[in-house]
Amino acid sequence: MTAYDSRTDSDQEPAPATTFSLRELWRRRAVVAGALVATVLVAVALTLVQGKTYRASADVRVSSGNLQSIFGPQQNGDTATLLATQVSVLESTQMRADVEERLGDGVEVLDVLVEGVPESQVATVTVDATTAQGAADAANAYVLAYKDRRDLAAGTEAQRRADALQEQVAELEGELAVAQREVDAESTRINLQLAEITVARDRAAASGIALDPAEVASPTTATFTALQARYNDVAGRLADLRATQQQYEVAAQLREGGAAVISTATPPTKAASPNLGQTVLLAALLGLALGIALALLLAARDRRLHDRDGVARADLGAPVVGTVAGSPARVDAVDLSTASAGPVKAGEDYVALASQVLVAARRRDLSRLLVTSAAGEDGKAGVAAGLAVGLASLGQRVALVEADLRAGGKGVREDGPVGLCEVISGTATVAQALLPVRVQGTGSLVVLPAGRGGVEPTQALTSEPAARALQDVAADVDLLVVVGAPLLPVADSMVLLPYVDSALLTVQLGDTTSTDVRAALDRVSAIDGGVLGLVLRGRRDAGRPAAVLSRGAAPARGAAPAAPAVPAARD
Repeated sequence: MTAYDSRTDSDQEPAPATTFSLRELWRRRAVVAGALVATVLVAVALTLVQGKTYRASADVRVSSGNLQSIFGPQQNGDTATLLATQVSVLESTQMRADVEERLGDGVEVLDVLVEGVPESQVATVTVDATTAQGAADAANAYVLAYKDRRDLAAGTEAQRRADALQEQVAELEGELAVAQREVDAESTRINLQLAEITVARDRAAASGIALDPAEVASPTTATFTALQARYNDVAGRLADLRATQQQYEVAAQLREGGAAVISTATPPTKAASPNLGQTVLLAALLGLALGIALALLLAARDRRLHDRDGVARADLGAPVVGTVAGSPARVDAVDLSTASAGPVKAGEDYVALASQVLVAARRRDLSRLLVTSAAGEDGKAGVAAGLAVGLASLGQRVALVEADLRAGGKGVREDGPVGLCEVISGTATVAQALLPVRVQGTGSLVVLPAGRGGVEPTQALTSEPAARALQDVAADVDLLVVVGAPLLPVADSMVLLPYVDSALLTVQLGDTTSTDVRAALDRVSAIDGGVLGLVLRGRRDAGRPAAVLSRGAAPARGAAPAAPAVPAARD
């Protein structure tokens, strides 16, 4: 027998919120897995029906190139500004119209993305189309259309500037002609003066006359030098202007705008989208997130009690007396009403439960205990049977009365032994209906089965024969354990309250809701002894056998043969 622990299960602190969340996710792992699988399947289906998209890219240089020496450095400006401007040109509706005109109706362009390469004068044009060849053709059409546009713009600008320089050339040619005439006039004047001086010298020599030196002095050439310098300056400027004009005229003929195709697009070998692997990965992440969110939402809306921590968090106002193994799918108690030989032994869970109940009963002077549930069976008949055997194994004289008389109840059987129904209807006495059960231990156990039915449960339980039967059974035992119908659907257990001192409420973990437990506790709060507590029913240890009641050891040689295997309680 396990050592008695004065603490009830409800005295233990609930698990941290993180542990609670992980438990809820693990409990609803099917929801998470379902959401994940459904999201992936939907994504894959949409991917398979989605049309394929092909992607191709081409690069073009957007700098002004060799026209910088003609147009001047101001045409280039900041690299980032120039790049941003030309990217806008490539993305313009006019450029798209030019490309569509080049491609015709044979190519369907889905999307165009133009990106400037940082720290350079190169733009990358990426085109999505419905066919691989169409994507490559469209990308190449973009860079070629841009280059043609830049070349045409450069040729037009060069011709405009060449035409603008023609006026300056004409003006300088006129200025040069004037300078030439002035130089020629000054040169003629100087030559005439020199001729006159020569004639005067010849005459003086012939006549022997001495000439005044001032009359035969050479003419000054300062004016001529200045006029010649002015002429040379105008001629130099005119030559430079004509050279620039010639460059513009050549550029206008060449139409080179500085744009150059760096790389052309080739048809891609596979579609850019849909990408099945990437789609599955993203869908899995999305499905996992949706599944977790759905699981947590269901957990927040779920009022079922799943474990001891959940019971503690629900703050039901009643202590947990014990936890026993079992689940709705597997019974965990022997049907004591058919036990005729034995002995029957209680499992450790029920011995521990019996120890807790016995201590509370002695402390509060309780001798009659109702075992019931909130809305469903919740294993109450099995818990009552196990508790009765456990109390008997601890040396108590115990009586178990099956007072769930509903036709759909687990204790009423047409082919079963006589019981409480027959005692109430007067066709049998208590002594005839009581069945002794051999148990391991120093105590004793008798069972009053529900009987074969045939009575109206609520009226039968409120009758004088029912009260007298319960009193007669309780008079000869230390503890009376009464199994009642669920509290909320019917009033059968409510009419039993005057005959008992306290009540135990069974809770099937994973099935019973906190709302039902609170409502049931409110109904049994009228008992003088109050509610003894809750018995949680659910598997605590996967390695523990499901049966909590079993036969004792085989009898010795020569002893009476053991009874056949005892069927499990149907609850």
